Amino acid sequence: MKRAKSFDNLLTDLHSEPIADVNMSVLGALDSEDVTELSPLSIDEQERLSVCERIIDEGLATFMAVGNALIEIRHSKLYREKYRTFEAYCRNRFGIKRQRAYELMGAAEVVNSLQQPTVSEISDNDILYPLPERESHANALSSIPKDERLKVWQQVNETSQQTGKSITANMIQSVAQQNLATETNSLEVLPKQENTLILMQKIRKNISKAEPDDIRVEVHGVWLKRCGLEEAWRTLRGRPEWVINDNFKDWLTLDEAKAIGLIK
Repeated sequence: MKRAKSFDNLLTDLHSEPIADVNMSVLGALDSEDVTELSPLSIDEQERLSVCERIIDEGLATFMAVGNALIEIRHSKLYREKYRTFEAYCRNRFGIKRQRAYELMGAAEVVNSLQQPTVSEISDNDILYPLPERESHANALSSIPKDERLKVWQQVNETSQQTGKSITANMIQSVAQQNLATETNSLEVLPKQENTLILMQKIRKNISKAEPDDIRVEVHGVWLKRCGLEEAWRTLRGRPEWVINDNFKDWLTLDEAKAIGLIK
């Protein structure tokens, strides 16, 4: 299928606003791909794959459509008829690197997490705001805990309406920081040690609710080179083609990091 003329630009940057560093915790684990046995798709799966691929090929509307299409293909392994890994599928079918595919999926998942009231739950006092339409906005929201994102997004929309300024990633980060400062200030009356313990308990409480990919360990190429672990790392991760230099980074889930002894 012939790709739309603007497809490459879409996959490079769907919007003109510069995108901040992506919070890797929402992207899904960038671990070595599970190899899937080649097998035929059912008629329903073929139809879903066709729909998803058309969305990605044409780059419809926003990053949401593309990201969710990629999520469905990966989750249902709709690539398995011709490809053993999702990475190989993205690279050969669309010409995009795995990192970019996960960025799009991560941004879509952030927007998907903004659960607004259903029609039956809406009251006269509820104000529903449009969901983020820029990938940079989704990336800014990704650094905010899931249960706080909708609140921050609503506050950002209110700020935008009150000031007449367009929503930006910086505005989202500013509102989130203000909320954090307000919450932290409410604890300042406590002794410093007790304050720290309360904050730690809050984090520990939410760790039990974290998904496997919500908290990850970042490994830098500088350390791998310093320890002479380049070849060992490539072999361990099943990625012999990786070039490990000073700018190299890889991410593991906590379970993966524990399994190989990076953390206890």
